[in-house]
Amino acid sequence: MEPGHYYIDISGPMAGFHAGLQRILEFATLTLTAVDGFPDSQPVSLGPGALFSIGTFGRTLMPGTAKNMALSAPLPTPAVKTLGRIWLVRHSLTDAITLVNQHLESIRTIVVLLAGGTTTPDPELWRTGLLSATAVKRFHKLGLPEKFAELHTLGLPNEEVLADLELCTQSINAMRNCYVHRGGVVGRQDAGPGAEAMPCRWARMVIFVKYSDGTTGEFDEDTAAEMRAVDTLDVRLEEPVEKAVPVGQLLTFSPQELHDVLWTLYRLGGRSGEMLHQLAVDQGLVPPRPVQAP
Repeated sequence: MEPGHYYIDISGPMAGFHAGLQRILEFATLTLTAVDGFPDSQPVSLGPGALFSIGTFGRTLMPGTAKNMALSAPLPTPAVKTLGRIWLVRHSLTDAITLVNQHLESIRTIVVLLAGGTTTPDPELWRTGLLSATAVKRFHKLGLPEKFAELHTLGLPNEEVLADLELCTQSINAMRNCYVHRGGVVGRQDAGPGAEAMPCRWARMVIFVKYSDGTTGEFDEDTAAEMRAVDTLDVRLEEPVEKAVPVGQLLTFSPQELHDVLWTLYRLGGRSGEMLHQLAVDQGLVPPRPVQAP
């Protein structure tokens, strides 16, 4: 690679990450709401292909409950709903964590370039340095805690909000591992040495209404009915949600909880983007953003 000036795109990776995660968030929340709302008294009738697929998935995760599901019709609705929740949470968390890992790998490239403080980086970065194929592959194989640590060592600014989002992300990754390897049933390895429950942590999304008269209130069904065109909404992070799921129990989520779990990862992308911009400001590559009037 020959020396030259390079355009370092910060917003592009953020936009791609957010778009992908928003699709997962919306699909998971809407689908889980529909599954939970389906009446247990109404039998589920499906075609042969769907029966076979559901039965195969069911025998993998719940061999006792779904042993002969592929051969029975109509299907027992409670069992199908349980399988639907497990499938939905498992794949939502898996796809979301895959996006997070890809996002962190993109961030690493940007951090390395920004930390150099120049738009004419040394070509050796790509040959034998931090952006070489060997270095990129090594980072790809790291776990989430190690990836976060390396990003900050390389120069990504850290602060309280981002640090807490990183802790939440590591917890969500543990939830994903529980679903992938144990079908969502908490095992001893999920709880940790000597513990009887798995600690789970994510950020709660709260929406506030800013009324035209200057007052504020938390957004809910009642305030939604009272809103006027001149009122606005403000999304905020609240204190993280923490709950412990005992060993042997299924890790379950309400639609709102699953939404907030995935939104925590969405917010991680936004906050890390803000820190990338701060790094660029610190290196003198871009001017600070103008302070908005209150």
